[in-house]
Amino acid sequence: MRLKTVVAMAVSLFLLGTASAQLSAVQIGAVVDNVRFEKGTRLAFVRIVNNSTKDITGFNLSIDVTYQNGQQYHYERMVDLLQSIILRQRLGLEDDGALHPQGRYEERLDLPSRGSSDNLAIAVSAKLDVVAYFDATADVVENGAALARLSSFRRNCIIADQKAAEIINAAAANPVTPDARGMAVNQLRTLMEQAKHKNGDHASETELAVIIADLERSRSEKGKSSLIQYARDKYGDSEAMSAHASLRRSR
Repeated sequence: MRLKTVVAMAVSLFLLGTASAQLSAVQIGAVVDNVRFEKGTRLAFVRIVNNSTKDITGFNLSIDVTYQNGQQYHYERMVDLLQSIILRQRLGLEDDGALHPQGRYEERLDLPSRGSSDNLAIAVSAKLDVVAYFDATADVVENGAALARLSSFRRNCIIADQKAAEIINAAAANPVTPDARGMAVNQLRTLMEQAKHKNGDHASETELAVIIADLERSRSEKGKSSLIQYARDKYGDSEAMSAHASLRRSR
């Protein structure tokens, strides 16, 4: 009986060691190449290099900051390039905005204040723990929650685009209102306020704010054809994004 117990323990330890080795061996297709930071400021710039053979559409940074009083602070920053990529592709631009293989991307960090105003950051470090690719796969290092947040962010953007398109189309089809654009904007503002008070739906709030700004910027345009075309574009954006919302681990 004792021999069986010892063997069972040995097997368990072997499996645990194998799992740990596999976890530590997970490779990610991009690296933080440099963190540019000047002491005495609240700004840092993180440079990321794509070492993979695929286009990157989003990533998550885990950031550690040390302050003058010795305090340590850890936070994360998610960066999603997908909406910009889809827009640039729709416009037919030569560069679609993805982080291409061997390409570099610099992300600005506005470092959070901690305590008194003179308690400035003295050191900043950052690492990538999620990298999403154009084929809807993702490299993940010990941060499955960040991968889930990125997928959720994209799904909420899809829902916001679809709801906005419905509202705009309904306003454009209204035979009574003299201001279909204003009608759509008012309804979108209501929808944005609802999203603002819904936990975990920052994506919808941000996307709706962009749509409202677009409509207000083009308020001088007469007729409803531009409204209908804008709604059509939003539907197209949501369809394009849906192919990238359900991210799966690449390994």
